[in-house]
Amino acid sequence: MNKAGGRITGRQYAGCIAAALLMALAAVPALPAAAQIRFDAADYRALAAPEASAVIAPGTKITLQNWTRYRRFMPVGMQALFSARYPWSIGPEPEFALEVGPTIPIPLARKYLADTEKYSGAVRLRKVDTGGYTVENYVAGIPFPNPTEPEMGVKLMYDVWYPYSPYVFEVVFLSYFVDGFKNAASSTSDTVVWRLNHISDEGKPRSMYSAGYLEADRFETLEPQQLKYTTQLSLQPDDPARVQESYIFAPTMRRPLRMSTSGRCAAMTGSDFVQDDNGSGFFFQAINFTARYLGSKRLLALVHLNPVGLTPNGYLVKGSAPGWPRTEAGKWELRDVHIIDVTPLPAAGDYCYSHKVGYIDQQTYALSWIEMYGKDSMLQKVWPIYQTPRRIGTGEEVIIPEANSTSMFNFKDNHTTAAFQASPVRVDEQAPADLQNASVAASASGLGQIMK
Repeated sequence: MNKAGGRITGRQYAGCIAAALLMALAAVPALPAAAQIRFDAADYRALAAPEASAVIAPGTKITLQNWTRYRRFMPVGMQALFSARYPWSIGPEPEFALEVGPTIPIPLARKYLADTEKYSGAVRLRKVDTGGYTVENYVAGIPFPNPTEPEMGVKLMYDVWYPYSPYVFEVVFLSYFVDGFKNAASSTSDTVVWRLNHISDEGKPRSMYSAGYLEADRFETLEPQQLKYTTQLSLQPDDPARVQESYIFAPTMRRPLRMSTSGRCAAMTGSDFVQDDNGSGFFFQAINFTARYLGSKRLLALVHLNPVGLTPNGYLVKGSAPGWPRTEAGKWELRDVHIIDVTPLPAAGDYCYSHKVGYIDQQTYALSWIEMYGKDSMLQKVWPIYQTPRRIGTGEEVIIPEANSTSMFNFKDNHTTAAFQASPVRVDEQAPADLQNASVAASASGLGQIMK
């Protein structure tokens, strides 16, 4: 009824509903658009510097209730997950808590360190026509172990581009793919990584396989059954001017197919990772990118997984942040990191990311965290990387950058992909005999032997 006691017409009713909706919308915070994070170098400058006062007492538990006290020790993407600005977010449940432990030093492999000391002094950057840089005189080890300006960001980019790796390691991963409705699908894959050249492995020659390639990564699907034997092979050239090669083995055709080299932003086997996220995370055509140094910071990272963190049981699959490590997975440490902002040059074309920010551990030169911003410079993906030292053939325990568990929070598409170690990492001679000869197993022609 209206105030005069008459009946409200349909048009009046519609007007009331519209007014009520407008008032309701006005009362709701403008999420996510107004609250989303846009790339700003000042956000990175505001993070904690590596100084004596930058500490968190071991035993501290960081939760949704107290996280703002410690935000300067958190990567920008971790702050985003705690902020409730995005559909994927840290929850209030106890299993989300970050327990802080002492910072434990992690040495480099002795041979890798010796090669760094022997060869790094001759390594140089050379500018090329794209406006980017290539590397000259690289033999083995870290190309730029103590980088300084000029082009400090580019030097660090190449330190990640040439990561440490034994000549072969193999591990089975259990992956989960979660959509915006919290529906989860899983797959299991056998992952093998070969270092083809510039090898720093005791008792191994500098180059064992095919000239011109740095690394090969092979992902063979074991489950689900309908995808069994589907295999992707990525070959990373050791020339930064060459683009990565990718092949797919389709079991129905029983032969490998070469994938387009222009699909650098294409999803890897239906996940939230794209082809250029492969390998160390920086396996792109490096001369088409540049990098700006954003500073040295002291930030939280998970680099010593407990035994439970070396299994899928160490991670949350359901809930508001699928793939986040449970408290039992391991203690977080304050690590000194270099932060660089990698951006595409015009030669990269219509590229998927406007900024790819990497957090590089200053002891291990492994990435502990990555953030990707879309073409509109809005935060699009957050990529935590969970590491732990692995035993190599000499008995040393070192970080193998690509032998990690990880999760990719895709804010743009409201998806999450998480990959957890589901078997022990088998290094060098521990790997099966059929993986020892990379000239066959890590080649496109060798994919034909997958089903034999």
